[in-house]
Amino acid sequence: MYLAIAQRIDLPLEIITPPGHIYVRYREGDRVINIETTARGVDMPDETYLNIQNSTLMTRTLKEVIGMTHVNQASTYLYKGEYGKAVHAYEAALPYMQEDPLVHELLGYSYLFTGEKEKGEAFLKRVGKGTHAIVEDYLAGKVDLDGIEAVFQSVDEKRESILQKQQRLQQVLKKYPDFRGGLHQLAISWIQLSRSKEAIAPLLHYYTLDPQDALTAYYLAVLYDQRQDYQKCWRYLREAEALTAADHFSPKVLRALRRTLSQHSPEP
Repeated sequence: MYLAIAQRIDLPLEIITPPGHIYVRYREGDRVINIETTARGVDMPDETYLNIQNSTLMTRTLKEVIGMTHVNQASTYLYKGEYGKAVHAYEAALPYMQEDPLVHELLGYSYLFTGEKEKGEAFLKRVGKGTHAIVEDYLAGKVDLDGIEAVFQSVDEKRESILQKQQRLQQVLKKYPDFRGGLHQLAISWIQLSRSKEAIAPLLHYYTLDPQDALTAYYLAVLYDQRQDYQKCWRYLREAEALTAADHFSPKVLRALRRTLSQHSPEP
């Protein structure tokens, strides 16, 4: 709606897409106004949309926005296990987002789930290295198709649903103990069950496999803070800060954790 109105009144707006969200921005010289489309157009600072894994904001074209509507529909099908429908929807997005690595990744999975292994792997090989752990692990033989499907298994708020996915992940990890996507999801399942102590072990294993992952370092810092193990909390907080600083970025959540931690324990 915002974009349609802007076009009618000839108002240039930028389209910004943090992961899982979209808003628009008006720019006039040095003046920048963010227009939050889900909150009556409130101007929210850029930092609101940034996180440890997302240090920059991506600008989209109108053409890409059309493609994103297909991606949203496709992702719904994917998580419901309707893989044939997901393939068709991602294919519909491709003409608008031909170079988008996320579309390549999700279409690749969808092809794999429908038995089109050659097509699926071709798309996964087009995804850039370093930011897509599940893709890297699959292509390296560190997980099979069932393991990827376990990661995508949806859960509701019921304990039985979480346990069902957790048990499936544990079976996958018995066969593929270094599957990073499985380790991450297993940790999340323990947190969802309010058993944060058990979440630490899979995260520690993940971090030994990928010590450049700032998000995992942050999770470990938070969990150790909750358990009042402040020495380890400081360790992983500083490591998360160092990893993000290497990208010239200081996430708000890390600054907040540092303030809170400093109130409980002086920095060693």
